[in-house]
Parts: sequence; C-alpha cells; structure tokens
Amino acid sequence: MGLPEGTDATGAVRPETETFLLNEDPGLGLVLNQDADFLPSVQEGMRSKAFKGQLWGEQEQRLRHFHVELERRLGR
Repeated sequence: MGLPEGTDATGAVRPETETFLLNEDPGLGLVLNQDADFLPSVQEGMRSKAFKGQLWGEQEQRLRHFHVELERRLGR
C-alpha cells in the first residue's frame, strides 16, 4: 500500500495526530497528494482504447456497493 516498513495497518496502533496552523497549507495529505499526482496519467489511460473499465480494490468495492444500495433504497 506504499506504507513505510513496519507500519501497523491493523488499526491497533493509532498514528500521531498532525496539526497545522490556519495559515499553513498542508495540501491534501500524503496519500491524497500522491493520488492527485497520478491523475493526469490515469485520465490519459482511461481515454485509451485498451481501457475496459475500473479495477476496484476491496474497500472501494464495499464503498461503491454501499452507495449503489443506498441510492436503490432511497428510490433514486
């Protein structure tokens, strides 16, 4: 997942809280900044004739299913 060696991904250890002053610009955070850096190449790849659709990770599939089910139950 691009985490440093030895990083706990179980949720058992709470990471240190990061704080920023109002006049500081923290950006989007490490992960979202990295994702934003990839956007131009991802968008270019999505325009390719070889692109057949998204590949969802497990958590992304769960979130997508949740929103589809929510919309269905709300009658939208």
